[in-house]
Amino acid sequence: MKKRSLTVWGLVLQAIFLFSFVWLPGHASAKTTFNQYSITLDIWHDTPVGPLAPGDILSYQAGSFKIQQVNMPPAVKIQALGRKDGDSFIVPDVTFSKGGQVFTPRDILRVSPDGELGMFASAESLLLEPPSKISAIAFMDDDLVVVLDTVVQISNQVFTPRDLIRYSAGVPHAFFIGQDFDIPQSARIVSVDVTGSGQLLLSFSSTISLNGQVIRASDIVSVSLQNDSTITLAAKRELMLGSCAECRLGGFSATINEDVIFRTRFIDFWR
Repeated sequence: MKKRSLTVWGLVLQAIFLFSFVWLPGHASAKTTFNQYSITLDIWHDTPVGPLAPGDILSYQAGSFKIQQVNMPPAVKIQALGRKDGDSFIVPDVTFSKGGQVFTPRDILRVSPDGELGMFASAESLLLEPPSKISAIAFMDDDLVVVLDTVVQISNQVFTPRDLIRYSAGVPHAFFIGQDFDIPQSARIVSVDVTGSGQLLLSFSSTISLNGQVIRASDIVSVSLQNDSTITLAAKRELMLGSCAECRLGGFSATINEDVIFRTRFIDFWR
């Protein structure tokens, strides 16, 4: 009987491991099954459905994977990825030309189902200038949330890489100021998501100390937008990245009428 009990528990632990990449622990109200998600990698890598280029998007839905090839030059990578109403939106990591149009790391592009690109929000419309780059994007209803990789001044407001800028009807304003939450000055937000349950999810580019907690690169923290706004650790990096020490969580976003969708570097998942 004891041997059988250990076997059963072994199967349970295996099941938890296999399904951990689609489960977000944390607040009781925020437990979310990822029945649909999209990811990108910054390197070429094999996936369950073939090789994935750094400029392609791998999506999972209803038990199946699909690679969406984005029509960009091979050297261009996806800097940020967002989802809204079933559509994908990306930011390239470098400037490139396509069809006589120039796209920059300050532009947000809509990806059509066949991988063609169209301008969704230009740098000019977002009041962004070089050398800044967009490092993360998310959507809140009809508003756009943006994180930049450097300190910028927009409409007489100063934003840092630990701040979130919210564009409402094209007008930028401070949505989340990292200093107000004791986020270190050196911290850089590289991923952001807003869930339907009112949780703001963030990850950082490097390890930081936050409210007595050590938050590592690719750990996910949660901020309640409806309650006390306390920052808590929502998920450790191992939940998404396993034992892959060199992997980093690239970003994540939410879609309307869907649960959270993570974009991450699941290199270890296919090894």
